[in-house]
Amino acid sequence: MAVYRKFERDIDVLLAEEFAVSPAFSAWFLTHTRFSGADARVLDVYVSKTDSTGESDLVVVFEENGGDRRFALLIEDKIDAPLQPEQEVRYRLRAQAEMVCSDYSEAEIILCSPEAYSVARPSTAAFDGFVSYEAISGFLVEYDPTPRGAYRANFIATAALRSGNSWVKIDDDVTSAFWKEAHGIALREFPILEMNKPNLIKDSTWISVIGAEPGAARRQAGWPRHWMRWERGGTAGAAATPSLAPR
Repeated sequence: MAVYRKFERDIDVLLAEEFAVSPAFSAWFLTHTRFSGADARVLDVYVSKTDSTGESDLVVVFEENGGDRRFALLIEDKIDAPLQPEQEVRYRLRAQAEMVCSDYSEAEIILCSPEAYSVARPSTAAFDGFVSYEAISGFLVEYDPTPRGAYRANFIATAALRSGNSWVKIDDDVTSAFWKEAHGIALREFPILEMNKPNLIKDSTWISVIGAEPGAARRQAGWPRHWMRWERGGTAGAAATPSLAPR
């Protein structure tokens, strides 16, 4: 099984599961923070926790065994998207607000990303700590030699490879010719649809159009665009002739 393009949300969920079910992973991760050596267990794991200052990709709350001390890791996950303005500062504001509410008494702000991401962006040094995708993958390979562990290790390792995670637009003459004819039909026979000139990829069949009210009224009322499918007509070997069909 191959997932050709990974998103930050995919990594968020993978890490959340590891924190939730694997004490070994949680203990290993703590060794990369100032809480290294703490005898603690994971109490709660939150994904995409939000407030008025923004979103924390992961919030992992720990509680010391045999005590009532709680601390948290607030983790920002990046594959290749740039850091948002004052993103690290807003993480600190969220941590402070949660500490005021006594959710925990201490916190550290951690960046998880490919090693190259941190190297290329000096501003990442503002985070309290850094754990690379490569290090996480290495732990999973060593700790869990099962096919499941190998799959998860490979998943996060390949997310670190920009060349393996980049979407590439693929054009071909057949698709381009088909969509050129479809656009012509729309302009001649269905001008009310206001179909934009297509700029699509190989094997594309769906396009968006507007409804059936007059153009100005549609736009003023904020009418949504609708999806339509252009279907190839004719027989095998014959020239493709588009026809319009609603979804």
